[in-house]
Amino acid sequence: MSFRGRQFRLMLYEDDSTHVKAIEKIKRCYDCAYIRHDMDTYEEDVIENGSLKHVEGELKKPHFHVVIKFLNARSSKAIAKDLGITENYLKECNKYREAMEYLIHLNNPEKYLYSIDDVHGSLKKDLVIFLAKHEKDENIKVQTIYSWIEKQPRPLTVTRLAKWCYSNGYWDVFRRSSSIFFRIIDEHNFNKNECYLNNYEEVEPDEFFYQMGTSDMFNDENVL
Repeated sequence: MSFRGRQFRLMLYEDDSTHVKAIEKIKRCYDCAYIRHDMDTYEEDVIENGSLKHVEGELKKPHFHVVIKFLNARSSKAIAKDLGITENYLKECNKYREAMEYLIHLNNPEKYLYSIDDVHGSLKKDLVIFLAKHEKDENIKVQTIYSWIEKQPRPLTVTRLAKWCYSNGYWDVFRRSSSIFFRIIDEHNFNKNECYLNNYEEVEPDEFFYQMGTSDMFNDENVL
């Protein structure tokens, strides 16, 4: 079914000669962002006509994800004709930022994460801006979670922190950084433990981890 819009998503295959021609024309003539996916895998077994066709974890055949953008609305039928492909390879793109971020699987941690360097085209600049904003948003979320933990007057359970995070819109950051938050909870509980408070003064986090032999835990730049 044809539709109109200013932004479109496409998934094209490099083993299809018509798709290869379409990709080359998009590169030359369209305002676009594109990326070649060659590390995607099947997330579950695929059965067709009663037979196992693909197994979970099997690599999918390489393909291109493309986002194109126009100043004025155009029909999917006209674009498909111009590119020489069937219309079913064009998808609506009502959420431009999400479509751009999906090029590298930014918000899909269960999938292979591609590099911004793998993205090409004139629209790449928009993705760079979105990534910068995403990093800022994540820093704010981490700061908010950490501040909430610090304000808790009693020892804190992982269950309570997890419930607070998903109830307040921080589940994405908690899930990605759960290991470090577990350590922060340990630190918090150690300092708030009544027996500890009766015998020692509270210590700063760095000093605490030094005493526990884990002071270099925060040195891993990939943790958060």
